[in-house]
Amino acid sequence: SKPVLGIFDSGVGGFSVYKKIKEVSTANCVYYGDCARAPYGNREESEIQSFIKDDITFLKDEGVTHFVNACNSMSVVTTDTLLKECKVDSAKYTDMIRAFDAHASFGVEDKVLVMATVATIRSGIYQEVLSAKGVAVFEYVYKDLAGLIETNAKQEDILTLIEEGMKYAVEVSATHIVYGCTH
Repeated sequence: SKPVLGIFDSGVGGFSVYKKIKEVSTANCVYYGDCARAPYGNREESEIQSFIKDDITFLKDEGVTHFVNACNSMSVVTTDTLLKECKVDSAKYTDMIRAFDAHASFGVEDKVLVMATVATIRSGIYQEVLSAKGVAVFEYVYKDLAGLIETNAKQEDILTLIEEGMKYAVEVSATHIVYGCTH
């Protein structure tokens, strides 16, 4: 039977990943956004991992054979051990960290600012990947941004938070920004 690609996120942000995949592929896809428990970004690692197991179980029940984790807060706490517990072959699984590590390149003079949720920053995964690429790394936590977006908050409230982060980017002279959230 033909493989089925499951694209999942803690909410609706990963839908942008789904749309991009559909532009370049004819794969059969299932999109799952866990809007009932979104956002995941301010939760503890163990709770997020429990949600990942639930999400993968749901997708497997829908016939999914290959997985794209489109959520940075989930990606940073996904381990090979967790995938084994879910009986998912790591060769049939990708997430934001694995994709970023494989495809992002920077010059040695670059200054990269990671802007993300509490969970993503706390994990240190992007920081490790970037340090291994030999660049200066800065971080900025967007504690409430994903929640505001998921709940359709007023645009001016969302823009106020984004502007604060952009001011910090200027302050640290960032040459690149890694926005560790798919919204």
